Amino acid sequence: MAAGRCQRVVCGALLFIFFGFPALVGCDDDIDQQIFQPGIQSTLKVAAAKPRRYLLYDVNPGEGFNLRRDVYMRVANLVKKLQDQGSWVLVLPPWGRLYHWKSSMDKQQTKIPWTAFFDLESLNRHVPVIEFEDYIKETGSAEIDEMWYLQSYKDGFFSTGKWEEKVDERECNDRPVYNLDENGRYSGWFWGYD
Repeated sequence: MAAGRCQRVVCGALLFIFFGFPALVGCDDDIDQQIFQPGIQSTLKVAAAKPRRYLLYDVNPGEGFNLRRDVYMRVANLVKKLQDQGSWVLVLPPWGRLYHWKSSMDKQQTKIPWTAFFDLESLNRHVPVIEFEDYIKETGSAEIDEMWYLQSYKDGFFSTGKWEEKVDERECNDRPVYNLDENGRYSGWFWGYD
């Protein structure tokens, strides 16, 4: 008797989740007749699943803890806006050694996950986030499709004497730390990963 009651509760909960209305029906054979009756399908809103896209970012080597946290907030807000165009996930860059951290040198100071400092469940309340290790597990590799550098302008932002917002694609001011090889793969220091 308890198992049958449990099945009815689970069935009712699933109907509520999938169809958006309280399920006050029993879990017997006539449920198919109730769900798939003419007209019920027109109330369901179904669309093709959007592929997950991932946004990875980094900061300049040696940047402090607070700046890294601040950059996270800015990139998280970008990912929130990108949700309008698809399913985006923010990949959190592993922490590495910071110059002002005092610790013995025999401890590994690369590939430190965000969970060492922050509650990932709380971060996920704002936008979907995953650790870099989880990105590798989900995608099957540590490969990155595109690389974009945010940099200052050689002529500065105030070339006209007043502030103006500029965003465009240009050659890099300095030699990039990541290079595209002849196989179309980027190489460089990626948080201690090859």
